[in-house]
Amino acid sequence: MIKTGRTCITISAGSCGRAAGADDTVDALLGELQRLGVDSVTVRKVGCAGLCEMEPLVTVKTPDEEEVVYGRVDAEAARMIVARHIVDGEVLTHHAIAP
Repeated sequence: MIKTGRTCITISAGSCGRAAGADDTVDALLGELQRLGVDSVTVRKVGCAGLCEMEPLVTVKTPDEEEVVYGRVDAEAARMIVARHIVDGEVLTHHAIAP
């Protein structure tokens, strides 16, 4: 389950991120959070992260854990991030480009 405290998700939504589909990624993240009834997450759009070829980038920072950066996050991957990383605590290694 989600740990106590606030989880923060940021989506790179500068011009390159938006061109790569960041708006659809944001919509999918917000929709899945709502569908699953998850209310302990803050979602923020941020500017360019400098990795244009990996956009849209999604960074997940959960309490007491290292942040994880996911690359090329489309709507389907965004829903998986919510269901598996946020809810189940499982990092999606096939989409992760960092911690």
